[in-house]
Amino acid sequence: MKWFRRTREGQQGEKAPSLIACACLSGAVVPMAAIPDPVFAEGVLGPCIGIRPPAEEGKCVISAPADGTVTQCTETGHAVGLACGETEILIHAGIDTVQLAGKGFTLSVKEGDTVRAGQTLLEMDTALVREAGYDTVVVIIITESSGTAVFTEQTTIRTGERLFSVLPS
Repeated sequence: MKWFRRTREGQQGEKAPSLIACACLSGAVVPMAAIPDPVFAEGVLGPCIGIRPPAEEGKCVISAPADGTVTQCTETGHAVGLACGETEILIHAGIDTVQLAGKGFTLSVKEGDTVRAGQTLLEMDTALVREAGYDTVVVIIITESSGTAVFTEQTTIRTGERLFSVLPS
């Protein structure tokens, strides 16, 4: 899969996106290289982007970035996988939060569920995660796609705004 940080939308002759994914929460946009975990920052699982919820939030709702089917939910409730057409996405709430063994996370979906963009997937108690010493950045990873990912260049984003597009190769 190819991927770029710059936005190319609107150029003449460009193909229509095969997927448009929206921000699953509001917050500061964290470019892939700045995500504080080498697995994500180096793109080991695929190209990704992060969103850090505001510090004043005690809890945050993480919603589906696009229509799809839930392919996986971690036992600890900190990550959800989605199949959105030909693109597969993993949403990972927090860094090393698996260590919390589910404390601070509430899943709203289960494997096999069909979801609509904007539908709640999970909730993270950001105050609890921070107090436990973990980073609250939510990482949105494109784990499988035959297209080219084009990520937003915004520095802050609100739920529902365009986060990335997948353009056909």
